[in-house]
Amino acid sequence: MLALLGTLEHAEAAARLEDALGLAERLEGADRAAFLAAAARLAEHLERPATLARTLTALSVVPGATSARAAALADLAPAAQRAGLQAQVEALAQALAAGLDAADDAAFVDRLRLAEARAAVGDEAALGPALDAAVARLPTLEVPPRLRLLRVVALALGRTDPTRAAATVRRLAPGVAEVTDHFSTNSHFVLSLLQFVESLVLALCRDGLALDPWARRFVAEDEHLLRHRLHHDLTTGAP
Repeated sequence: MLALLGTLEHAEAAARLEDALGLAERLEGADRAAFLAAAARLAEHLERPATLARTLTALSVVPGATSARAAALADLAPAAQRAGLQAQVEALAQALAAGLDAADDAAFVDRLRLAEARAAVGDEAALGPALDAAVARLPTLEVPPRLRLLRVVALALGRTDPTRAAATVRRLAPGVAEVTDHFSTNSHFVLSLLQFVESLVLALCRDGLALDPWARRFVAEDEHLLRHRLHHDLTTGAP
């Protein structure tokens, strides 16, 4: 539904987005969190910071679904930063992190996603400790949870610098010898192995890896303005 709103003229899309947010409470926790993240991105696209702030407030009161909320916050944090909502993101990230179970493997993913959110709004120092803890945890995990955490580590490394990303990949690469699966996917290749290697490559190939935080924000802002102009021209018939 939200994707269709992006095809409407800005004023009409904004009005319908407000109506849609009023229906969000009908969704279950994880679905509601994902919906709110998509709504936040659309609100930024439509240049409605008040609506974006409303989605953050709604995300803070979603019952349970900590992993989904952490993922949603990491997803919408760049948009919140451009709207001046850094304090709201920081407060929600800290509140969610405080409720994580240190003994739960999923908590390493959630903690890293929350650190990504904080880094996106200017708290770059939050990312290092979460990355270190996640990388140290990887060798202790079975293959499926290890691959899930590795993918999040790879995405987070894209917010660091090339030296740290390369050093981390060199540290993780020997683990490829231990990756296998139950051979139930197919008879010709090991899908888990491909996913492992893909994550390592992704850690080194993110567009923003060679940029400092200021440059990343500049590029993101430039992309946002370009998308906004294209949407305006397409929906108004401007030449």
